[in-house]
Amino acid sequence: MLKQFLLKSLLFSFIATTVFFSCKKNNTTDPDPKLEEPNNAVNTLIFGVVTDENNKPLSGVTVNINNQDVLTDNNGGFTSKGVNITQRTVLKANYNGYFQSIHLLELDGKKTQNVQIKLQKKVVVASFNASSGTTANIGSSGASVVFPADSYVDAKTNQPYTGNIKVYARFANIDSPNFLETVPATMRATDANGTVNRLETFGMMEVLMEDASGNSLQLSKNKATIKMPVANSQSATAPNSIPLWSLDENTATWKQEGSATKQGNTYVGEVSHFTWWNCDIAQPVSQRASIKGRTVTTINGVLTPVSGVSVYSSLGGSGMTDTDGTFGHNNVASVTSGTPLTISFRRQDACQTAVVTVNIPALSVGQVYDMGDIDVSALFQNPVAVSGTVNLCNNTPAGEFVHVKVYDANNNYVLGIFTNANSKFSFVSCGMPAKIVISNISGEQQIITNLVSGNLGTITLNCSNADNDNEYFINGDGYNNLKVVYTDANLPTVSDSTVYFLSTYTAPLYNYHVFSATSTTWGSATIYQSKLGMNIYIETSGSQKSYEPVSGTTVVTSNTATEIKGTFSGIVKNKQTNVLASIYNGKFRARKR
Repeated sequence: MLKQFLLKSLLFSFIATTVFFSCKKNNTTDPDPKLEEPNNAVNTLIFGVVTDENNKPLSGVTVNINNQDVLTDNNGGFTSKGVNITQRTVLKANYNGYFQSIHLLELDGKKTQNVQIKLQKKVVVASFNASSGTTANIGSSGASVVFPADSYVDAKTNQPYTGNIKVYARFANIDSPNFLETVPATMRATDANGTVNRLETFGMMEVLMEDASGNSLQLSKNKATIKMPVANSQSATAPNSIPLWSLDENTATWKQEGSATKQGNTYVGEVSHFTWWNCDIAQPVSQRASIKGRTVTTINGVLTPVSGVSVYSSLGGSGMTDTDGTFGHNNVASVTSGTPLTISFRRQDACQTAVVTVNIPALSVGQVYDMGDIDVSALFQNPVAVSGTVNLCNNTPAGEFVHVKVYDANNNYVLGIFTNANSKFSFVSCGMPAKIVISNISGEQQIITNLVSGNLGTITLNCSNADNDNEYFINGDGYNNLKVVYTDANLPTVSDSTVYFLSTYTAPLYNYHVFSATSTTWGSATIYQSKLGMNIYIETSGSQKSYEPVSGTTVVTSNTATEIKGTFSGIVKNKQTNVLASIYNGKFRARKR
């Protein structure tokens, strides 16, 4: 049976990714899957949402999951449907004008993984000529970079570059207000001896260089000097010398490269290339301890777990509480042994009114410290609890893995949760939310407004195939008038003002519908390595076929300031066998950025 590929990811996401706390396996002494272990395929479902700094959902964001691309929908949501997932999955989110966000998802034993990605706008911190060099200050953070003269190459061609350079950079330490959404969501590292470690950060910096055309640049013969101030909360424990680590963006793993020296309250070191750089103390995973606990509040006399609370360690770890108020993998989070630490609980939205802290004594190797129930009522103003039960569109219980996204009156994303095995969900928000969007992996969806506190009763999802905006029929080359549906109710986003393409990704190939804004006749021009018209990829019963257009016509029936839609039909050719097939009754609809 044909897989119905979605051009856009299905709705949902949530914040429950454990960003820096280590993932817990089935024992308490070795809480991390080893890098040297095989990175086997797993059946974990990944659900996420991408927002800007103000929690506004971003549509059309490219989310690369293990080198396979999906796009966010109009609610900022994406899923891993159709993507190959492994025990250690690398996720990157890219959007024009924003810094890339990088996550290492350690999925051993997990059924689902929730990810919230908050992208930050790129800001030019310096411009200079390659022949002169300069010193760039990163805002008011106290961090800076000293750029050498005559030491730059094109990052792709490795050819010398002598023109003007734009520098984008950002810095964060554990005291930074936006620490969690700024830094990469990984603290897995290998030291110079190849030992697997977890890092305790004392400051991180990302530096990007571009030429006037936006092409990436890199250092060549001379090193740059980076300077990172130590957080006030870590000044007493910051060592005089500390290893420097660079981020391997392909594996989302830190690699030890050199060291930095503390000068006053600032770490200073030299780097030979630019990516993320991190001042950290490493501790082998076999020498770690663990903590656990549950965040709760009391509403109408009922003790209620609280999800979406940020959890910070004074030694650099961080994470987020899950639906049941716990954090870490299997409800246990890895922390540094042998030294006292403070765990802080915060909200990342306007609800925050305080910070709740718990002091942890020095823990022995392998020890699990239970904090019990942590009262985080101080983090909320006017807490509201909402719950409900979800049925599928055929009126049967939905079970697990249905996603509930919560939005405020300004359509800002607030939080998200899963239903449990009994098809039930519950959450606590700061005041009454404006709407919730409920959806599953098959694209069934329901939007609820005019919410009330308490139990909403049973909510039935709408079927996903009520109105398909992007579909066609194919006949020939082994297909007998087969209907192919490429999207649910969420519209894909066009790429630019002159060429519209609707795309999805199913490993290992992209799928395209490509349409020209000025010509509705298929031609031979190459766009993103696809011809104008409809370039498609189909998988059925394990058989994979890729087609390119031969002839046909696209009719644009509507082309407004916000969307384009139309119909298409024609002949396509199997790229491997040259066998022809006919396409008919095709239609498309896309939102404009």
